[in-house]
Amino acid sequence: GSDAAPSPPPLTVMAAPGSGGVASDVTTINTVSVPPDPGAPAKATLAGVDTNGNGVRDEVEREIAAYFGTSPTTHAAALVFARKIQLPLAIPSTTPAEAALSVQHKG
Repeated sequence: GSDAAPSPPPLTVMAAPGSGGVASDVTTINTVSVPPDPGAPAKATLAGVDTNGNGVRDEVEREIAAYFGTSPTTHAAALVFARKIQLPLAIPSTTPAEAALSVQHKG
């Protein structure tokens, strides 16, 4: 057996209508609508950039679409998992203990 990470399935990327096919305007990956690549601003904070407000960092949402976009069930489950991971990063707190309590109370 190999311990290598699995390769993502073939990627279908489509540029936004009217963009002239410019890759930076990508809004669909594997038929999944995704936010544009956030670029450098995504690295400015732990919470990152979430332009559509779905609780998942934009670059993470794009990766999930690339890996799991061909399976609606798996894609949906991956987004739920990503939201759970992102939640503690998006909660303002003054101490790690406060952040942990907030996550426990929100489920």
